Amino acid sequence: MEMIRLSRSGTRKGPCAGRILITTGQLSEPMRERLREAGISWIERLSGTCRLIGPGLLVDITGKASDDRARKPVRARLRDKSGLLAETLLGLEPDERFSLVEIARQAGISPALSSRILQRLSHLKVIRRTGAGPVGYWQVADPGALLDLWCAEERSQPPSSAGLYVWSRSAAELYEKLPKLDQAAGDWALGGTGAANLYAPTLTTYPDPVVWVTRRIPAGKIAGALGGEIVDKGANLQIWQSEGDIALRHSKGWSAAFAAGASGDARFTGLRLISKPRAYLEAMAGTGRSVEVARNLRQAILSGNTSKRP
Repeated sequence: MEMIRLSRSGTRKGPCAGRILITTGQLSEPMRERLREAGISWIERLSGTCRLIGPGLLVDITGKASDDRARKPVRARLRDKSGLLAETLLGLEPDERFSLVEIARQAGISPALSSRILQRLSHLKVIRRTGAGPVGYWQVADPGALLDLWCAEERSQPPSSAGLYVWSRSAAELYEKLPKLDQAAGDWALGGTGAANLYAPTLTTYPDPVVWVTRRIPAGKIAGALGGEIVDKGANLQIWQSEGDIALRHSKGWSAAFAAGASGDARFTGLRLISKPRAYLEAMAGTGRSVEVARNLRQAILSGNTSKRP
């Protein structure tokens, strides 16, 4: 994403002059709405959307596919299993090279699906290929555009959820209880704004946790393991479950998450977190200060560094 400041005449100026124009690969709809409210102009390369705002000027163009492309379904959108490849690519080191077979293995999807996704991302100039044939490698060329594209195409809400009330003196104490799910649930991970805030500490308090749990375990058993109950109102913990347990594929144990840049609070030993890119997507779909947390995490993901809280 590039931010340019323009003078009244529309020419590029220094960092302190004129209005702001953002150029990027593609924005999610919540981000577009925030830019509209702030009066900020933007242009999206991947969608063709353009919105320019100035004194006495409003240009608002929604991009459309060409007639030829409109007749064909868009293949390999970054959602569900295809999104796993985007999640894997965003977890690579800057400028790291990868082969088709290796990235498919890391993502846990077939080489055939990986090939279709990589071809599409290459066409969009999000990734680039070096070499040819079986010795060819790929590199992520624009991680910001990749993150925006995944955010725009991935489903933002889980298929099913259940609210629990688990007695605790604070949200932090509730986080400490989550490792009890190891024996009852097996696969689970802290998600949503809670995970995003641990990766990129922003809030002064811990948000109520959202926990992904394998679909094989009924919500009643999860509540029992935590010493809580399922409630219609007053929940302080949300359980999310989905077919295929996609969100859990790249989750990390606390020590691995801490090495990847999570907060270093020693009370959370045994905690599991979804990946940083997925935490960004879920925080962006949240309300209140979730978006602020997501913005800080986005910066951390693209810079390769995450601030740590002692």
